[in-house]
Amino acid sequence: MRDRGNKKLLWYILFALIAVVFCYLFIVVFFYYVSPYNISLKLTLWPFSSSKQVGKLYDDAIVNVHVTYYEEGTFDELQHADITGVNVRKEGVIVVPYSQIKKCDDVQSILVMHTSSGGQYTGELIYSNEEYNLSIIKCKNANGSKKAIKIPFVKEYSAGVSADDRVIVASSGLTKRSVWVGKVAEENVPYVVEAVDDENQHYVDHTIEDGYTIKLDYGGYSFIDGGIIFDRYAHLLGFSYDDTLKVLQEQSNTFYVQGASSLPYFLSDVLKSYKAGQEYSNEFVQKFVGFDSIEASRMSAEENVKTEGLKDYFYFKNAWREVDETLDQYFSIPQTGFYLYEKFSYDGQTISAGSIITSINFVGGLKWNVECRKDLFDFLYLCEKGDRLAINYKVFDGSEYTAGSLLVVI
Repeated sequence: MRDRGNKKLLWYILFALIAVVFCYLFIVVFFYYVSPYNISLKLTLWPFSSSKQVGKLYDDAIVNVHVTYYEEGTFDELQHADITGVNVRKEGVIVVPYSQIKKCDDVQSILVMHTSSGGQYTGELIYSNEEYNLSIIKCKNANGSKKAIKIPFVKEYSAGVSADDRVIVASSGLTKRSVWVGKVAEENVPYVVEAVDDENQHYVDHTIEDGYTIKLDYGGYSFIDGGIIFDRYAHLLGFSYDDTLKVLQEQSNTFYVQGASSLPYFLSDVLKSYKAGQEYSNEFVQKFVGFDSIEASRMSAEENVKTEGLKDYFYFKNAWREVDETLDQYFSIPQTGFYLYEKFSYDGQTISAGSIITSINFVGGLKWNVECRKDLFDFLYLCEKGDRLAINYKVFDGSEYTAGSLLVVI
């Protein structure tokens, strides 16, 4: 009797295990084939795919953003540009490098094309963040259709990367789709993007401070169009495109990447404003206008300075600006921190132009050191209405820098 009871128990356990396996497989099949768009959920349910297989899933989240625009000075002829983007929301929210959109002077229309499925959607540029060089495009169905946006999506990720982290790269090619694997070679690598105007004058166009390098395991020779970089868990890690591909060309299979770790700081607020029919803006963050020593070292370089008569000019915020005495002092010996090109003024409190912000903190909290522009803006986007902040700075008084501090309530 005891043996018969033991056998019956074993059968119960076996049937229970079989039921669990079938339920698991049913869930996997359901989300893979019935609800195929959440790539993160797919990888959570089925973590056994190879890197190449995972890369092909990521490839499905990549889109081609076709921009029609008039180029400045040639408004009688339409121009076209193709930009690679990636979807980060079920409802179709595409992220692209802002500098790629900025090259299109007077945008007339945006068409989002999903290469994998052949789907096409009208695109609306709803926000651009110059500090982080990221733009957000919302997909909409043509002719007001209410059909669901059928583009797989990945997730934004704020943790960034560390050296030796494994990465998966999906190609941004419009026809030939490829997948590469590799690792992060070096983290925290800023890059100043320079350009030349119609008069052959060099200038600083923008700076990527959330940057790093990756080394591909193989196939770098075919990495000619760049790609979108991910980790193993469907997190968006960055972009490789024409500007970044100019870096490290002499190093075999090593490429520069613009990071995307700052995207979570503002994406949810942008979408919340969009759904409310409003244009997103952060008034407090916009009060900080300036640059850091990384940018200043190239802005003040001889080839990037325009001289007219006895005056020198540098390029900043899409215009040539005169180098005054205070700025000349800063350019001669750039200081770590954030240089205020314009006076900071908020709720009756001010910090004069020419001051350098060195740290910032919530009142009663630990200091957040500001060594570069990214340090400052990463903190600012964490702030909420009602927060009390202490902004610490130094200002040149003609002979030396003296320290100051300002308390402000958002």
